[in-house]
Amino acid sequence: MNCFYKFLSTGIALSVLAGLTVPLTVSAQGGASGMLEEVITTARKRDESLQDTPLAVSAFDESFIDASFATKLEDFDKYAPNVNFERNQYGSSAMIGGIRGVTLQDIEKSFEPAVGVSVDGVFLSSNTGSMIDIIDIASVEILRGPQGTLFGRNTIGGTVNIQRTRPTGELGGRVIASYGSYDRTDVSALVNFAVSDTLAVKLVGFTKQGNAHTENIDTGKDDEGIDKTAFSISALFNPTDDFEAQLTYDYMDDESTYASSVNLTESNGLICFLLASCAETSYGISEANGYETSYSSKPFMATLESDSINLTMSWNLGNYTLKSVTGYIDVNDVLDAEVTGAQDLAPTVGVIEYTRYTESDQTSQEFNLNSNFDGPFNFVAGAYYMDSYYRIDGSALFAGGACCFGITSQDTEAYGVYAEGIYEITEATRLTIGGRYSFEEKSLVKEKPITCPDPSTAPAPCADPKEDWNEFTPRIIIDHQFSEDLMAYASYSTGFRSGGWDGRSAEPDAIGPYDPETVDSIEIGFRSELLNNTVRLNVTAFHATYEDKHETVLRNCASCGENSSVTNTQNENAGEATIKGLEIELEAYPSDALHIRAAAGFIDAEYDRFAGVNATTGEIEDLRPLRNFTYTPEYTIGVGADYRWDMAQGEMILSGYVKATDEFTTNVVVDSLAMGRDTIDSYTTVDLALTYLRDLGDGKSFSLSLSGDDIGHSDGRIFRTLEAGTNYYFGDQEPGRTWKLQMDYRF
Repeated sequence: MNCFYKFLSTGIALSVLAGLTVPLTVSAQGGASGMLEEVITTARKRDESLQDTPLAVSAFDESFIDASFATKLEDFDKYAPNVNFERNQYGSSAMIGGIRGVTLQDIEKSFEPAVGVSVDGVFLSSNTGSMIDIIDIASVEILRGPQGTLFGRNTIGGTVNIQRTRPTGELGGRVIASYGSYDRTDVSALVNFAVSDTLAVKLVGFTKQGNAHTENIDTGKDDEGIDKTAFSISALFNPTDDFEAQLTYDYMDDESTYASSVNLTESNGLICFLLASCAETSYGISEANGYETSYSSKPFMATLESDSINLTMSWNLGNYTLKSVTGYIDVNDVLDAEVTGAQDLAPTVGVIEYTRYTESDQTSQEFNLNSNFDGPFNFVAGAYYMDSYYRIDGSALFAGGACCFGITSQDTEAYGVYAEGIYEITEATRLTIGGRYSFEEKSLVKEKPITCPDPSTAPAPCADPKEDWNEFTPRIIIDHQFSEDLMAYASYSTGFRSGGWDGRSAEPDAIGPYDPETVDSIEIGFRSELLNNTVRLNVTAFHATYEDKHETVLRNCASCGENSSVTNTQNENAGEATIKGLEIELEAYPSDALHIRAAAGFIDAEYDRFAGVNATTGEIEDLRPLRNFTYTPEYTIGVGADYRWDMAQGEMILSGYVKATDEFTTNVVVDSLAMGRDTIDSYTTVDLALTYLRDLGDGKSFSLSLSGDDIGHSDGRIFRTLEAGTNYYFGDQEPGRTWKLQMDYRF
């Protein structure tokens, strides 16, 4: 508690100081004029200036994205306060998305994301595939806090709104090629052309190839790494001024492998009983080798093949705009890996080799109506529907012998209707009131290792695992424009994530259902532009209370036998929690040549109640002393700048960014041996880039860049740990310093 107020007072002092002096931070969102350019967001499903939007939004346009050398969505968490995006290598392009302490790190498809990811208006129903590749992206908006009114489903922590570029109808394109560490070779290409006066087409394709950063301890060979290919075709049909339709088809084939996990299990663990000393023969070796070692002869494969279709139509109806967004996504993904991080028992025989085949699809439809009145009142209203299905067929080999099988499927139907109105009380003061009604129904089927539904099963949930939930989530905002350059607001908003079933459970009485999670959030903030439009300072404070907060815990299967290695993954309702914090975002142009950007987040999160079964006593207890608030560092601070100067008929740009992150936990259960295996230590990364940019005229340009990420660390690190059973810990490793040489040609 005292720590939070210390952060709060420090943040306010920094904000005041920033308003009086020339501040720190990068902006690629302005031009080279030394003036801030207006940033337009769609955070409220209408085009608004960022500085007029009474929400906590971090917005990044195409020029910023290019300057950041971002390759995937996780690269953006360094630029937004209280945001933590990590990869989960147990699923292809899977993301652990956390905003303001609300996170889901599991890839189990019966557990839904806490942070919604939307691509061109279509929300993704799973963490798998949500680590979007940054190719052909026009904008990325990170909306912090519950977005339960306009976006609704799975946005209790926040929303990532991604928009790709539209077909231009003009002949032209772009080619980007890069080569970097671990033989990483990326090539992408985009071309626009017109078929007729009313039909424009855009083609996009990319390939990413490279090795992992690890070397196998037995073979001495480098591990294989990323192997991804994708293409997209988009057609924009615009027959009249009042109607347009855009149809997009995307295909991706991801055959990537990843660095193997490392085992952190200590004495008395099952894995160490078999291998004598897991941590010493895995984690200890990795640490000594700079986290560049893998252990199993079996590659750690997480592959995916997907097809998706998006049809967006828009009608101009005078004072109204009607929009329809239809989405369909079909995904087949496979995990095939040795999952303990321990050395092989014998050549080609791993300790636990797990294979999981998943097929899933989702269909969604949204209609929304936006008004454009000249008077003081405007609104947006809409309706949403989604149907998603998945089937998982998993099996495991324990010491080379088959031990465990599981087949689970689930169908989810989600409905929502929403409306939000904005009323200008005076020329300077606005009142926003909105609400959403959500209804969801989920049906679970388990074929192995248990059978559900089974009317003869004694536990009632397994007899008919079908349930529905509904909730009304309102929002109210009042904002006041004190001057042309200063706006302040206060808001109350709510969020809802439905209940569900534990699809990975091995016991009939452990499948659930768990209850919905709800949040009430109060937010105050101000948006300002200072010093003749050369400084932009935005500050937000928030206080959120959670009821029945979801937390995923792995437990040993109680009915599977005393010596069983089978575990249940259970989504518990943790009870109550309080999260409060402060966020500061800053951009500045001290001169025409120097651009600066900074973001700082401070957060204090704690459980007020966490009732659950104590694994030792078997009793229902208050488990707060035994539980962590995961993925919630008390501070994240990033500062960066770019400096430009003329050279050789072009322009040189020197860019840098420093990000400091406090320690945080990744496992909800406190390390039972008090060894800190549930904690990721605080760390600081430094990124640098040098770019030569030349305008070739006639809309053509060329750039050549040399960039380095995390240049201060030659060694890698453990970025995530997890306890997957009693004292069975593993960790995932990533490289330290990497570099890349990139060529970008536009025509």
